[in-house]
Formats: sequence, structure tokens, C-alpha cells
Amino acid sequence: MCLENEHIYDGFEHLHRALFWECDQPIVMLTFYADDSGKEHQHEYIVVAGYIGLVAQWDRFTPDWRLRLAQAGFPKSGFHARKFFPGSGEFAEWAKPENTGARNILLNDLAKMINRYALHSFACAVHVPAWQTVNAEYCLAERLLRPYPLCGRTIVKQVRDWCQATGHDPGAVRYVFDQDFDDWGMLIDRLKLDYAIAPIPADRRDVRPLQAADWLAYEGFRETPESEALLLSDRDRTRDPRASLLALLRLPADPKIYREGDLRRMCEDPNAKISKRLASN
Repeated sequence: MCLENEHIYDGFEHLHRALFWECDQPIVMLTFYADDSGKEHQHEYIVVAGYIGLVAQWDRFTPDWRLRLAQAGFPKSGFHARKFFPGSGEFAEWAKPENTGARNILLNDLAKMINRYALHSFACAVHVPAWQTVNAEYCLAERLLRPYPLCGRTIVKQVRDWCQATGHDPGAVRYVFDQDFDDWGMLIDRLKLDYAIAPIPADRRDVRPLQAADWLAYEGFRETPESEALLLSDRDRTRDPRASLLALLRLPADPKIYREGDLRRMCEDPNAKISKRLASN
């Protein structure tokens, strides 16, 4: 059964009730990560990542997550990977060496919650300089395929494939996105064209499952450059995978990374209907 305790109420429960979700309905929680507050011309990658779980599972996840963070003395806004891992702002104490043990215990506890309640994880990354190069030749932006909506629609495709493989109804899935990104309107239009679905905007500070997605997106952002370098050379890793990433990998994921070759193949596919730009005189 879904939780009905009136004393445990937050943004996810509000969505659940306002949108009349059934307890066995699959809900995908997605957010993004990019440097400089998502200003994509100033960084190398954009990553969108998240988890799918049933409404009843997210109902149970939410109070457990909130309680564990409250025990650790977190602010009401909850977990924010961008600030927590470098120890900025209100999370400065967590970066101190004397708090390493407590930090590791906390992350292990949070990872166990995610692995307990979520069904699967999804991730997609775009190498932004490569996108800019290909966009100079093909009308990617005009086709509503800037990096953020491209990642979003790719994950929707991943989710639908997963549903077909696991016996879930793809049409029953609802997609909740952290709404704080410049290309949110383009994502809405692209998903309407491709799948006739409307993404649901939400705030990571209120909807706790988005904080789990935020952590996964952050880890994906940190790991993607390493995978890029390994692909393009024969060298060994420069560092081991982060322990905080490994803690999340009990849920399988097959992240898609769009590099220049991937983007060109997509543009050259006649079914994609992405036109070449006219040569300037």
C-alpha cells in the first residue's frame, strides 16, 4: 500500500495525489548535471540521469531518505551532490578530514536506500564541443536536439526499451524532471513530437527522489571524461572509479554517450530528418 500518513508529506506525495498516480505505476525521476549552472558553452559534458521506481516504492523511499538526512543534520533542502562532494556552502563540514568516516557511512546508507527502492537506472551524456561542431554542419538545434533535450529523449527511449524487456507498460510511465534548465521548453516540445508525452516539472529540493537522480548525474559527469579518454587512447585509467559511484552501481545502467561520431551517424540517418546547413558564401 502507498503511505497515507498525513505527517509524512512532501513534493512527491503532492504529485502522487494531484496526478492520481496508482501505487503500481512506474515513475522515472531525472535530473541533469553540467558545470557553471548548466551553461553548456562553458563546459565539456552535459549528463542527464535518474531512476525508475513504482509509486509505492518512491512513497517508502521519501521518508527514509528525509529521516537519514535529518539525522545527519542536513538542511531542509536535502542532498545536493554539486555542493556536498566539494564541501561548499552549508556542506563545508562534510569535506573536513575528521568527518570522512561519517561521510562514508552516510553515502553508504543513502546508496542502500536507492538500491532498495529503485528498479533500474538510466544515464545519457553529450560531449558538448562535439555537439557544437556537428550543429555547425547540421540543423540539430532547429530539430529541437540541443544537448539537454537530446539526453532527455534518449533516456525516454531507454526506459521504453526496458519496459518492453521487463513486462511493464511503457504507456503507464510518467517522467519527472528537475525543471531548472534553460532548454526545458525544448525538451517538452521534443518529447511531445517523439512520444506524445509531457514531462512533469519538479523541484529537487521538494521531491526527494530527484536528489537520488542528482547524485547519479553528478557521478556520471565525473566519470564520463575518463571513459572518453580511455576510448580515444590505449592508456590505463588515471584513477580508480570513485567509491561513491561504485556504491550506486548495484542497479545496472548502460549509459549512452554522444560523441562526434555518434552525432554524425544520427544526422546521416534519413529517418532522423536532420538537414545539412546551407554553405555560406
